[in-house]
Amino acid sequence: MTQASASQRHNEADPSAGTTGGGKGEVLSEWEPRIGAAVRDTATRRIGRVMDRVGGLYQLRPLKGGLEWDAHGGTLHPVTASDLLSAEVAVVNARSIGALPGAPQ
Repeated sequence: MTQASASQRHNEADPSAGTTGGGKGEVLSEWEPRIGAAVRDTATRRIGRVMDRVGGLYQLRPLKGGLEWDAHGGTLHPVTASDLLSAEVAVVNARSIGALPGAPQ
C-alpha cells in the first residue's frame, strides 16, 4: 500500500481529518483535532476529549470527566475504535463499582 493510499484510508476512517486539493493526486493536510473529538495524548499516554483550543494548546478532559489538561497539537493523535471502546468500558466499569459519579444506587 502506498503512503497516499494509507493516508486516504486514514482520512476516510477519521472524519475530523482535513483535506486540501481535489480529485486524483489529492494532497492531504496535517490532521487537526476538532472540538469534541476523542484523542490520544502521547505525551501523557492518556485518552481525552478535546474541549477547546487556545493557540497551539488543546484543552483535553478525561472521558470519565475530571480536570482538563493542556496538550500540544503535535502530541495528539486520533484514537482507534479499539482504544475508544476500551476507554469507554473502563468508565462504565468504574461507575458500576461506585468509583465515579453516576454509579447505580
